Amino acid sequence: MAKQDFDIVIVGAGMVGAALACALGGARLRVALIEAQPFNHDWPAESFDQRVSAITRASQNIFTSLGAWQGMCAARISPYRDMHVWDATGDGVIHFDSADIGEPLLGHIIENRVIQSALLKRVAELDTIELITPASVASFESQTEQVQVTLDSGRVIHAALIVGADGG
Repeated sequence: MAKQDFDIVIVGAGMVGAALACALGGARLRVALIEAQPFNHDWPAESFDQRVSAITRASQNIFTSLGAWQGMCAARISPYRDMHVWDATGDGVIHFDSADIGEPLLGHIIENRVIQSALLKRVAELDTIELITPASVASFESQTEQVQVTLDSGRVIHAALIVGADGG
């Protein structure tokens, strides 16, 4: 078998890519996490990210198992107990209520950058993950036993698998 630098290359360190890296790195797999844009963890306390996610209790359990939930709790999060969802025409409507399932809440509304920041801080704690940023994939080639990834810097890395999580 060919020598591999990493078990898995993940392209994109957004919420999905960073969460996958935490899961795989936590399982002791060697992960290269490639991100084109460096992430700024230091934003003014009074500024808010207008992009938010409704995180369910199941997602909270996943973030807890990844070791990132505490980092999210230390920032701004807001619980939600019920949610109304409708389509553009108003014909389709659904209402979720935590009381209907005997739970105190359905989940939390969290700024996307808070989620990403907590995940990337966890990535930095895991010695099995190398965050490569700023970097982009210039090309990749599927070979018999591995994939060869060439970065825009000219660096070449080899892995068993490449995952696209860059939203593109």
